[in-house]
Amino acid sequence: MMRLKLSRSGPWLGVGGVVALLFVAFPVFFQGLAPWWGIALIVGFLLIQLVVIARLSKRRPELCVWVPAFGLVAYFSLLYVGLRWWNWAG
Repeated sequence: MMRLKLSRSGPWLGVGGVVALLFVAFPVFFQGLAPWWGIALIVGFLLIQLVVIARLSKRRPELCVWVPAFGLVAYFSLLYVGLRWWNWAG
């Protein structure tokens, strides 16, 4: 069985995961589930993930794969808090 060389492919897999998160976030953008500042928070989270991947790619590229996984948890947590406690339209 061939092992993945995450030291080479980890950052690319991480960026691909963040792009997939962008497509997960599209319904929030276009269906009006969040106000403008909620959308700004979601886009900010995505940009922070890209910065983290860029920094990790130089030091620990194999960890870049986990950034979108934590980003997915952060995204759904933000969406839950926004819909439940901040009275976003639902």
